[in-house]
Amino acid sequence: MQSSHASRGDSSSFPNNDNNGSNGPPCRCGRSTNLLKAWTDENPGRRFFRCAVHGFTSWFDKEDPHGWQMISLLEARDEIQQQRGEIKKLKAQIRLLKQQKPPHQTVSGDNFEITQAGKEVSGETQFLEAEALKARERERMLQQVLLISWGGFLAATAIIITMSKK
Repeated sequence: MQSSHASRGDSSSFPNNDNNGSNGPPCRCGRSTNLLKAWTDENPGRRFFRCAVHGFTSWFDKEDPHGWQMISLLEARDEIQQQRGEIKKLKAQIRLLKQQKPPHQTVSGDNFEITQAGKEVSGETQFLEAEALKARERERMLQQVLLISWGGFLAATAIIITMSKK
């Protein structure tokens, strides 16, 4: 097993969605620990216990990630981070466009207000909102791929361990 530790609460570790609020074993200081998931290059998707004061305490997953599962997890992590950045940019553009929306001018003879600039902004806003929605859908799909890959990794590890005991 590698001796490298997961990061201590930086952007490469996230709360584990699977733990349902359960706490891990107590830290050496007596405080409870939380189950997190590391996303470092050495330990993608590997779960560990973290103390709020001392950081990393121990691994929950005893086996190191390796092979194609590790590569898949790293690729999915990077793509999810890229898409989150794209979503953030698109949302910022939408906010900016909504702020820059010009005042409406009344068109004579009609009961509604419209301007050519307003149509362009509206069309661009709709396009950006559609792109943001597509990016969110891709992110959800990649999260599912990540979860399935992790499950495959655990199943393969269990099979190897079972076969090596025989």
